[in-house]
Amino acid sequence: MHAVLNWVDDGSPLSLSPSYTLKSSLLTGGNRFHGLLPKSVSNLSRLAILDVSENQFTGPVPTNLGSLQDLAYLNIGLNSLGTGEVDDLGFIDSLSNCSHLEVLSFSYNKLSGKLPDSIANLSTKLTNLYMGKNNIFGEIPRGIDNLISLNRLSMAFNRLTGSIPDSIGKLTNLLEVILGDNQLSGHIPSDICNNTQLEELYLENNRLDGTIPQSLGSCGNLKVVVLSMNQLVGTIPKQLIGLSSLSVQLNLSWNQLTGNLPSEVGNLERIFLLDLSNNQLSGEIPSSLKNCLGLRVLFLNGNSFEGIIPPSLKSLKGIQGLDISSNNLSGRVPEYLESFASLGALNISFNDFEGELPKQGIFKNLYASEVRGNKKLCGGIPGLHLPSCPKPPGSKKQNNDETNNTEIPSNGESEAKLCEALTGIINLSIMCSVESPSERMEMAQVVKELQSIKTIYLSSVGSQ
Repeated sequence: MHAVLNWVDDGSPLSLSPSYTLKSSLLTGGNRFHGLLPKSVSNLSRLAILDVSENQFTGPVPTNLGSLQDLAYLNIGLNSLGTGEVDDLGFIDSLSNCSHLEVLSFSYNKLSGKLPDSIANLSTKLTNLYMGKNNIFGEIPRGIDNLISLNRLSMAFNRLTGSIPDSIGKLTNLLEVILGDNQLSGHIPSDICNNTQLEELYLENNRLDGTIPQSLGSCGNLKVVVLSMNQLVGTIPKQLIGLSSLSVQLNLSWNQLTGNLPSEVGNLERIFLLDLSNNQLSGEIPSSLKNCLGLRVLFLNGNSFEGIIPPSLKSLKGIQGLDISSNNLSGRVPEYLESFASLGALNISFNDFEGELPKQGIFKNLYASEVRGNKKLCGGIPGLHLPSCPKPPGSKKQNNDETNNTEIPSNGESEAKLCEALTGIINLSIMCSVESPSERMEMAQVVKELQSIKTIYLSSVGSQ
């Protein structure tokens, strides 16, 4: 039998007779309980599930939780637990006695202290370990490969230092590795993909250096790779950029990557977001990008790409955000961009484009398209203040009605709608990067939200 216990917040301490023999669950998540997490919870000797997440508990985490030897699920996340002292993580030592523990989450608290080596002594049945968004420092213990059943490892938004241990490659059941927003340094372990199960890898905003391991291309189940805001050098491995399983995002932005964008990028037929911005990439934009029909967001800005925008990219009709600014691109701006009905944000600024700028589609919206810094462009809607295009010999003077038949947003309602759309993009990016997979927005909902944001952009024109 299994009993579910209710926590009644009547001011009295939680207690239960040690003779209570049923395996039990204590579920109080999503309430407004506050104060200290009582030590008397350890009286529930047969407790299997303890979930006190999403409350307002403060203070230390009881160090006697290890007496709950039937404990399989412990979630104390999304509180304000912690004393600000360096020994906030002492409770981890006792949890090594919980040999049935499968899920441990203490994310989104105020826990401080050095990550203890005892984290590697937790149950070998542990599948999910979440400790992100705290104030944890120190190195990731080398013995972490003892956690042989681990599926999800999340340590993001802390102050972890040192290198990513090579031993992490021994965790052959890993599905997610989330180590972003720390101070990790050194190389990305070449054998991080020794297992073939890995689906999501987040290492962004650290101090990682060296090259991107070619071995990442052997992770045949990878859907997400985020290595942005590090100090990575060298070229983009063909094995990674051509990994067809990448269906959500590949983000290598804000590094020091060089060389051409390999034509193998065309293998990313289902990818939703591709961000290679703010590197030192050069050469032409490969025409093979035409195969990426699932692409909705493409950022190539802040590089040294040259040549024209390939005509073959007209197949990317579903794209919703395109930024190719701050490159050395030239030639005419393709008219086919006018027909991209889903395109809600376009930035082609600071290149060397020339000739007449299209006036329809995305180009009708002054706030949805950015074209400045192209000294050879002419025409476009009046609000852009581009020079007039030279008239072909013998042509008649253009009708003023035709010239002014463009929709220019006013500075009132339209600017408010722009702010609303930008806020939507920010909120959407936050929801897509929530640490807990169960709380992340589904991709179908992401597409729906992006469509809504596009509608807001277009309404800023249509309301005039």
